[in-house]
Amino acid sequence: MRIFALWLTLDVFSKQTATMKGIISLAFCFALTSLTAQNFFVKQLDHFFPNRKSKQIERLSIKNDSLQRANDSLTLSVTTAAEKIVHLKKEVINLKTDVYNEKESSKSVKEQLETEVSELLDSITKINFTLVTCTEETAPGITSSAPIIINRCNWRHFQIVEKGVADNKGRYTWSTEIFSLKSGTPVKINNTDLFKAEKTAELEAKINARFEEDYNSFKASSPGCFYNKKSYTAFTLSQMRIALNDNSEILFEADFGLADTCFPISSSSTGFKINELKEFLRE
Repeated sequence: MRIFALWLTLDVFSKQTATMKGIISLAFCFALTSLTAQNFFVKQLDHFFPNRKSKQIERLSIKNDSLQRANDSLTLSVTTAAEKIVHLKKEVINLKTDVYNEKESSKSVKEQLETEVSELLDSITKINFTLVTCTEETAPGITSSAPIIINRCNWRHFQIVEKGVADNKGRYTWSTEIFSLKSGTPVKINNTDLFKAEKTAELEAKINARFEEDYNSFKASSPGCFYNKKSYTAFTLSQMRIALNDNSEILFEADFGLADTCFPISSSSTGFKINELKEFLRE
C-alpha cells in the first residue's frame, strides 16, 4: 500500500511538473513573440514615421553623446595645448634670460678687453715716448791719433748726432746736430724745435739753476779760472749743446768759455729723464 501511495504521489508530481514546463514554455514563447512583434512594430514605425519625437530624441541623444565626447576631447586638447604653451613660454623666457646674460657677459668681457687693450696701448705709448736707441761709430782722427767718435741717438721722430773730436792732448770737444725724421728724410732743426715755445723760459730757468751751482762750485775751487767773470750768465736753449743717451735722458751742456788751462772745469753738463721733461716737450 505504501509503495502504491508513493508511486501515485510521484505520478501526480510529474504531471504537475510537465504542466509547469508547458506554462513556462508558453510564457517564453509569448514573451518572445511579443518582443519580435514589438521590434517589428518599432521597425515599421521607423519606416513610416522616421521623424517621430522618440526617434528625434534618440538621434539627438546620440548626437549629444557624440558632441559631449568631442567636447571632452577638445577640452583635453585645449588643456594639453595650454600646458604646452605655458611650457614653451617658460622655455622662451629662459632662453631670453640666457641670451641676455650671455650678452651682458660678452659686454663685460668686451669692456674688460677694451680696457686692457687701452692700458696696453698707453703702456706702449709711454715706453715709446721715452725709448732712446743709440749707436756709436768711430772714424780716424784728423789732427790726433784718437779716433773721432760719432753717436747717433734716435728718439720718437728725432735723431741727434753727437760728434766728438780729440785735440793733440786727447781731450774731446763735442758738437751736436738735431734732425727731424717726420718726412722720412732727415731735416736739420734747432734746439728750440724740441720744446714748447710757451714753456721755454721755465725750462731754461730749470737748467740754468743746475749750471749755476756748478759754476759757483768751480769758481770757489779754482778762482783763477774765473778772474775775468764777475758772475754767472744764464744760457738760452740755443746756446746749449743738447744730446741723448740710451738711459732715456736728455743732456744739456754749457761752455763757460774759460782758458785752455781750465779745460776740465770749462763746461757743465746736466741730464733729465725724458719723463721729467714731458710737459716741456713737443708732441
